[in-house]
Amino acid sequence: MDAADDEELLIERIRALTSPLAPEPTSAEARLAPLTAIRAVLFDIYGTLVISGCGDIGLTASTRAQSPFVEAWTAAGLPAERLPPGFDGPAALTAQIRADHARSRAAAVEHPEVDILAMWRALLDALGIEPDLSTLRRLAVEYELRTNPVWPMPGLGDIVKTLAGRGLVLGVVSNAQFYTPLMLRAFLGRPMDAAGFDPRCCAWSYRQGVAKPSTDVYGPALAGLREHHGLRPEAVLY
Repeated sequence: MDAADDEELLIERIRALTSPLAPEPTSAEARLAPLTAIRAVLFDIYGTLVISGCGDIGLTASTRAQSPFVEAWTAAGLPAERLPPGFDGPAALTAQIRADHARSRAAAVEHPEVDILAMWRALLDALGIEPDLSTLRRLAVEYELRTNPVWPMPGLGDIVKTLAGRGLVLGVVSNAQFYTPLMLRAFLGRPMDAAGFDPRCCAWSYRQGVAKPSTDVYGPALAGLREHHGLRPEAVLY
């Protein structure tokens, strides 16, 4: 399967594994003071553009049901007989993530981020399984959407279309994994760049190995705004 077909399959699975969610109202009072001289908007994803059942991305919770793990394993085409009796998949994945975080903190990374594909590969390596990249990606998507349900925020497509139509530069700064842009593509009905996002102004935590609240995450997006649009941070709404 080539890369394009693999992405289309994953987008199809994202749509199949998602169903409507309603956002929970906040107790905050709206303050709608006009902001002047704004020329770019950078969005967070989870809890902003997308409703997240867990409130954010991440597989660090120590209590995850075993059934979604087994379902994801089977859906990815991995043989059930390769799971040892009594194997606690969620705990094993969490252990891989925590070990990676510990290595990053030892290297002075205060808020580390993992590449979830590397975590899944390490888990499968420990079981003596050598999956191809397509299987790894499928497994990660199948498990994530079973444990962290997502749905577009009301008005997602409208706000993106409106802001892009006004000529504003759009980008992203988000704690994210490889499937996050695919999820947005599934919800928007087209690739992010076609919807109006400038990929040069998008920063994804998994690519940098560092997560919010570290301000280091913003670096690639701010560099893109400066180098390609001549914009300083004071012209940006986040």
